[in-house]
Amino acid sequence: MEADAPSTAGNANVRSTANQLHDLFSTADIEKALSSFNPLNVKEDNSFGIRLPFLLRCLGALQARSDVLPYLTQGAESQRPNVNSISRLLEDVAAAHQGAENVELLLAIAPSLCYDTIGKSIGKIPQLSRCKVPIHSRDLFESDLTERSSWDTRGLSAALDHYLSSYTDAKLKRGLGDEEMPGKKQKLDDYDSDDNIIPPAWTSLGKNDNSKAGQNSDAIHHASFAANDSYESAMKRTLEELISLVKSSLDSDGCGRNLDDGDKPVGNSNTLHKEASTPGISVKSESLFAETNPTSSSFGDGCSSLSVMVVTLMHHSPVLRHDHVATALCRAAVPQAHTLIQHMAANCPASVPCLLKGIINAYKLVDQCSSLKPTTSNTDDMDLLGSGAQASDIVKASIKATRSIASLSQAEALNVTHMLRKYHVMDDLVLELLNDHDPVAGASFIVEKLSTGFICGNDTSSTRRKSLRRQSSSSIDQHSRPIPLRPRILGNRGSIDNVVTPSHQKVQHRSCSQSKLINALKENKSLVEQCMQSVSSRVSKDTSICAGQVALFLRAFAILVHCTEVCNSKTIRHIVGRIPDLVMRDGKTGLPECSPVDDVNKLAICVITLVWLNVVKSENEMTDSDSTTTPETLWACLLRIMSSPSSLECVVFSSRLAGFAIGNDATSMVTMILHHVYSTKFSSDGTSDINQAAVSVINHMLSDREQLEQIHKSALTLNTTVYNPIVTIEALGRCEVLGYTDLDHLVKNLLSDQQSCRIILHNPMLCELVQESVKMLMRRPTPHLPLVLPVSLKYTLHLKPMRLMIPTPHSISIHHQFSLERKALSIQWSTCETSELQEVRSQFVIQLLYALLFLDEVLHRKTASPFVINPRAFPLKEVMCFVTKDSDDRGSDTKRTLLHMLENLVSRHCPDVLHQVNNEKPDSSDTSVIVFEDITPSALYQAIRDCLQDETKDPSGIRAEKMHMMCSSHCTTDALVTTVCGAVLAPKHSQRKVLNYTHLCKDPLVIFKAPVSAWKCHGVRTLMLKTLCHLMKANESIAIGSSKTSQVVTELLAARNSIIARCLLFAQTNLSLTHCTLSANMIRALIARCPGITAALLKHGLDDDGIVYLCRFVPESFSDASILTAILSNKETLSVPERLVLANASLRIAIAHCSRQETFAKGLASVSLSVLIESFQYVIGPVGVPVSVLREADGRDTTEVCRSTLFKMIDALSTVNPESILKGPSICAIGRIERLCKSENASVGSGVVAARRKAVLKEIWEACGVANTALGAEIQI
Repeated sequence: MEADAPSTAGNANVRSTANQLHDLFSTADIEKALSSFNPLNVKEDNSFGIRLPFLLRCLGALQARSDVLPYLTQGAESQRPNVNSISRLLEDVAAAHQGAENVELLLAIAPSLCYDTIGKSIGKIPQLSRCKVPIHSRDLFESDLTERSSWDTRGLSAALDHYLSSYTDAKLKRGLGDEEMPGKKQKLDDYDSDDNIIPPAWTSLGKNDNSKAGQNSDAIHHASFAANDSYESAMKRTLEELISLVKSSLDSDGCGRNLDDGDKPVGNSNTLHKEASTPGISVKSESLFAETNPTSSSFGDGCSSLSVMVVTLMHHSPVLRHDHVATALCRAAVPQAHTLIQHMAANCPASVPCLLKGIINAYKLVDQCSSLKPTTSNTDDMDLLGSGAQASDIVKASIKATRSIASLSQAEALNVTHMLRKYHVMDDLVLELLNDHDPVAGASFIVEKLSTGFICGNDTSSTRRKSLRRQSSSSIDQHSRPIPLRPRILGNRGSIDNVVTPSHQKVQHRSCSQSKLINALKENKSLVEQCMQSVSSRVSKDTSICAGQVALFLRAFAILVHCTEVCNSKTIRHIVGRIPDLVMRDGKTGLPECSPVDDVNKLAICVITLVWLNVVKSENEMTDSDSTTTPETLWACLLRIMSSPSSLECVVFSSRLAGFAIGNDATSMVTMILHHVYSTKFSSDGTSDINQAAVSVINHMLSDREQLEQIHKSALTLNTTVYNPIVTIEALGRCEVLGYTDLDHLVKNLLSDQQSCRIILHNPMLCELVQESVKMLMRRPTPHLPLVLPVSLKYTLHLKPMRLMIPTPHSISIHHQFSLERKALSIQWSTCETSELQEVRSQFVIQLLYALLFLDEVLHRKTASPFVINPRAFPLKEVMCFVTKDSDDRGSDTKRTLLHMLENLVSRHCPDVLHQVNNEKPDSSDTSVIVFEDITPSALYQAIRDCLQDETKDPSGIRAEKMHMMCSSHCTTDALVTTVCGAVLAPKHSQRKVLNYTHLCKDPLVIFKAPVSAWKCHGVRTLMLKTLCHLMKANESIAIGSSKTSQVVTELLAARNSIIARCLLFAQTNLSLTHCTLSANMIRALIARCPGITAALLKHGLDDDGIVYLCRFVPESFSDASILTAILSNKETLSVPERLVLANASLRIAIAHCSRQETFAKGLASVSLSVLIESFQYVIGPVGVPVSVLREADGRDTTEVCRSTLFKMIDALSTVNPESILKGPSICAIGRIERLCKSENASVGSGVVAARRKAVLKEIWEACGVANTALGAEIQI
């Protein structure tokens, strides 16, 4: 084999020539390949010997073509192929090999065997096809692990059963004569069974023997005939056994089930092979494929007779596919499987992808079967295959066969790694091949496989089952198109992209293959040493490679050190000694934020730390000669690297490591190192052993505490914190170690510097930094003095307009630099954006976030502090709009995180602000929105006051409404609210009334103290209603936050909403106003949101105009029908006149909105009419009394109230739709009233009182008649 060639200096050229030879034959460059042949190296170089079948076929084809070629290419001398030259080269190759004659003999026999005689059988066998396995015959779990269909091998069975036996009869007829025809008695000698058993001398019949040259021609003819007959029998037997082997492989699905109908062997297909019910196929000892020594049947020159026969038969038997043959050879663990597969690949380069697929199929069958039949504790190795080949033998045969293909050439080796990585098998072999042929890809493979494989924990049973199903779904497609030949050979061999597995496939097969690679590396120390030597050679001093490749090799080296726990190695000592020279700075002053060697620097620290951890864990195995990997040497090397950073990024990394050491946080230190090495989140659950070693390492580091603290404090600066605040965040979390003074000073400097605030506003760890700062403050003993003081300078707001306070860095930072209210008043949120203004806004946002978090912590801990802020005193909506806009402009996830935190804080303290962010404030950055900066709150105040004067130029208030809209583009919400309320509530001839926004939010009903003139002005009324909506939302949030129970909140808001609805109804019905759509919408919203308001309004009395307004413009009033029904049914809660008044309103609402829900409307109308009939005696008054003696508590005449209500209800009944469901109850009620009138009229006596009583009854009778007529009913007389 080519893989067994000695690796001496003299044979280096021979192996290089063999690699090039395969590539040349693959690209059909035969002449160039043959020109490299050297007859003197035949014994050392077998690359031409194993390809004799292919070369001799080419020679025969060229010799047959050379006679006709001149006639076909006349007149085209330049295009004529050099057939004679190629033929001479082929003849030279054939002459140099002793076994060429025997190979040629086998090539001559194969066509007659496969075509002349068996061509009628094998040639007519249809191509193998798949036969579907019924769904009901498959196990639900196992079917996901195996192929959905099997192969139909009936043609192979027929060939073995019929055609091969026919061929035996035909040969006997041709060789023995008529006297030996079947049916005649014959004598049997010792050689009559040569068709099935080859004589022991068949292997030597092809050798040249010059001593026999003197024999007579008859003896030569007899010997030639015997040799031909023996070879023909051998090839026939080989073909039969090969077909039987392939059939046994195809008939079994590899997981313990036979796919033949009836589970019985077909014909004599398994005469030499036991039926395969498992991935392993048993081969009997007398089979040709059971031979263990390939030299016992060799032609010499590297040619095994069995290999030549298999290669020749595969060429002339298209029904046998290369992938099926490779699978069968590996599943049977044939001793010469790797030799046979290598010869097939060498003689047919195009079959390499198919051969690899077959090998991988056999390899994966073992994994699938092992997952279905897990081994028990007393099972040796993976002995789960029963009577077939052992699992370990199949795996070894597959790996050995794959390695033999890879040994053909470097390009073929890279193609092998590509396919193995594609199907996630044989990771250790892939790593070995990549180390030999492409070290960069090898390092990438280590990082890809070991990083994800080590992080993934043990899969649960369900996860494992899903993983196995995904493997089945991505199993090798037998019909997939192989990789094109020329791209495979001529592709970029050194490119990492050519060997990288797609991401979706990596995820699917993660849990199965990667853990095996880690175990293989732990068991195979030589492979680990090979990988480390590959890394060492690439990062050696004389090799000039880019920083990215150095980082890749260091990362791969670190992963190997961590996974294999190797520390005592010359290669490790060499790399550790080389690391400081790779990362030392060039001596330039000043540190950039980042540099190209940052990753190299950080990985160097990780490598040394991991080696140190392994040294601590294996101290007993260390020897005195390991001076390079002692803790003192490693600490000196680590300290040298950490003290010479290349950028701020390296400063942060070194400072974090030093901080963990100072804080005795071994777990965090190990997690940080592994996180950077594996480039992903690393769980600390499975690192208990390495954490114990880290404690010892930290103790050794703390022996030099001064330098360690110096390295740690190098990142606790304003410049470094602005770039990456992770060190500051971690220091704030363990501030009891370092103290408070330095950290307080650092955070104060950050909050006071506007440029730093603007930069750090885009940092993803800003929120975490502010949170940790507040938590550090709250861990101190009381009193807690925050860094941001909410000093309230109200006079600033009163005396100076907001637009005139232009911020300057000097005015903001000289005094009260942390006064949020002063800063909020000094910022123009709608002016054109400048860098200076953006810095001020960013500073205010961060300070406001600090103050809100402090407020949240104080409320959460239920402690009192005089330094908490009132969130409503600040422009929260403007701040959130600014953060939202900046986030959309920059596309920063950091701003979205900041916005999310602000929304959470605002929702807990003033949630009503969240509804205003996207609805009320126009975007000043939109060019279509005109910002009127000249419209100030003072101008708006004067405009509103002018509308309320007697001689006004804006009686409708349109100008004031427009100015409010313009002013809202650049003024804060609280300024607009206080301006509007102050203008409408101020006395007519007095100074401006100063109102507090917080007080207005607590009592929004104060706005109803506005004069009537304000309600009659349309524009002013619109502004008042908009302001009222805003104050109601704020008041609701305050009520929810201040009340202990939800019941109290519900009752409080219901009472407030009832008062607001009654006031709005009164304004609409009694102030001679035109219909206001905004008022109607507010009433409808209040009634819809708060059930029971309609019942409360009607129960406490509502005039007729109000009832008409509800019936006409507020359909939501019908939602309280069930409540009204319950109130009317109870006779004890209300007096008779009150019940009758409520029944009147309920009846009119039921009639107006009957179409919404007829069932509830009918019930409400029936109860109302029942109340009417029950109160009839109060309508006509007591008998025999000249004056009304029934009075209410307020002095009203009860009879008069009931009588007027009765007529209103009868009038309402006349409006009932004749087609409505209320027609029946209405007619019945009118009929009963008529009957009551008739009976009362008959009992009335004479006199003045009787005459007045009859007149009332007559009036009621006539009203009932009108109602009956309207309803279409007859009048009862």
